[in-house]
Amino acid sequence: MKLEDLDFDTVSTEKLKMLENVKEMVLSTCCGSHVTSRVVSTACQGRTIIFTSWGHNTKCVQIRENPNVAICIDNIQIEGVATLRGDPRSENNSGLMSLYKEKQAAYHDIVLKIEGMELVEITIARIACYTLNTWFIDRIDFEKHTAFRDTIQKD
Repeated sequence: MKLEDLDFDTVSTEKLKMLENVKEMVLSTCCGSHVTSRVVSTACQGRTIIFTSWGHNTKCVQIRENPNVAICIDNIQIEGVATLRGDPRSENNSGLMSLYKEKQAAYHDIVLKIEGMELVEITIARIACYTLNTWFIDRIDFEKHTAFRDTIQKD
């Protein structure tokens, strides 16, 4: 049940800022009725989340079939659309790989040496963030440009 509208710019900036230093998130992907989840090493900036994987892994296979993904960390649930951007060494991925190097220095050099790796980019569409020790969830929809506080209590 919607309780109150929130200022979109203020709340979205605050929630995205919370993601900037997150290094691992749980990614869920789905193809048909087969849903899988796993931890991925991430780099986040604004509405963009990136990670790398072998192109033949389940997550990449499922993303090719269905780019709609869910990703979470602690009390933050995220829905987004994933794009397989190809080889991390590709010149068109240099900007994103600079972000990856900044946030995942330990993995960056390793990833660049491995054949068959894919750079995956997620564009955040929606965020739901449970406020600890309350009955509230802040919901942000980047596509509709809305933010509001919801309750998890029954009417």
